[in-house]
Amino acid sequence: MKNINLFARIAAYISFTSGVVWLGSYIARLSATYTLFESNEVVLKKFVTGPVLTGSLNVLTPTILLTFLFYLIFIITFSLFLLTSKISLKLNGWLFIISVIVYFTLPFEIVLMRIDWDLIQILSSSGRVDQVAIGLIIERIESLQGFPLIIIICYLTIPYLLIFKPFNLPHDK
Repeated sequence: MKNINLFARIAAYISFTSGVVWLGSYIARLSATYTLFESNEVVLKKFVTGPVLTGSLNVLTPTILLTFLFYLIFIITFSLFLLTSKISLKLNGWLFIISVIVYFTLPFEIVLMRIDWDLIQILSSSGRVDQVAIGLIIERIESLQGFPLIIIICYLTIPYLLIFKPFNLPHDK
């Protein structure tokens, strides 16, 4: 990693930073969203009505925007880093595993982002659309069920791979 160009270093920095912000907001969003529902069902808790629901959606809006925007930034800059750094994935197994995690979870995250886009449009409109927004949140929860938790676990392994860099093959140069 010492011989990569400046553009690749900048892309790596932006990718890492946006990935950290995305993962943090993703965890905050999931924990805030799941507190609205009963533990075993996707039914709103009894106290989540009227102003509580509106306030909860107002709290969720920034985290939804953060996860949407920073995931896009993360994917774009990570791809730019891989293209411009010319690091061999064959010789750097840790980077290959990170790439597999990122690109394997991408299609599933795109499915969730489609729902997020509709949710962002509804929450940013001026009308009162609490029930429609809750319907989209329930759709997001039910569409891939436990996959957001799998995404979090996978992405939490990336710091280990970045620090210890396992699966490196010796370089002949």
